[in-house]
Amino acid sequence: DLKFGNAGSLMAYSLQSGEVVMVADLSGFLIANGLDALPDDNAILMADEDIFGKGGVSRFNISFASGVPVVTEMQQHWIGPAQKVYAANGVRVVDGNVFLTDIGFLKKLPLDAQGNPQRAQILYRGATVLDDLAPYCDGVLVADFVMGRLIYASADGDVIEKTRSGFASPSSLLPDASPMFDASQLLVTESYGLTAGKGNRLAAITWDELGISACR
Repeated sequence: DLKFGNAGSLMAYSLQSGEVVMVADLSGFLIANGLDALPDDNAILMADEDIFGKGGVSRFNISFASGVPVVTEMQQHWIGPAQKVYAANGVRVVDGNVFLTDIGFLKKLPLDAQGNPQRAQILYRGATVLDDLAPYCDGVLVADFVMGRLIYASADGDVIEKTRSGFASPSSLLPDASPMFDASQLLVTESYGLTAGKGNRLAAITWDELGISACR
């Protein structure tokens, strides 16, 4: 809620036992959103999509010494306004850089030698709302929630490719879903906006149908 009193929880599912445990309470978050990890540091990154412009990406350091994940340190807005990030949604760590969406912006934050995030670099901007993103080729593929399309941006922002519109509020995506799906297919979740009762769908589309030529 808007009082930040019931923002949900960070949960962990064990691939060995099937047990689900609560790792952290998310009080202080507005909309807990995208997740990724810093495996070498045993850390989880979580986006806080604060529509009032006070969001960012928080970092949870995790210990498995007891057999279950336990938070040893939590850095609220490890990435935030100090790095020119205000309402992060999707977040991915790729080759020493943190890529994230921030309302209508796609941003990249290099990590320095100590692993600290530097000031955000803008790779793409548009009058829209960008949602989740995933590594693809030498850059990232992004779901454009409002315009109903996908956007590819190279890691330096020099190459931008857009699919035609046609998705219904695309939210998250998976460029490689093999072996469950053929490698020629991309999976995209369609949220159908924010209207209750419409139902959500999972769409499969081929790379040829998308028309994105990068790395092909």
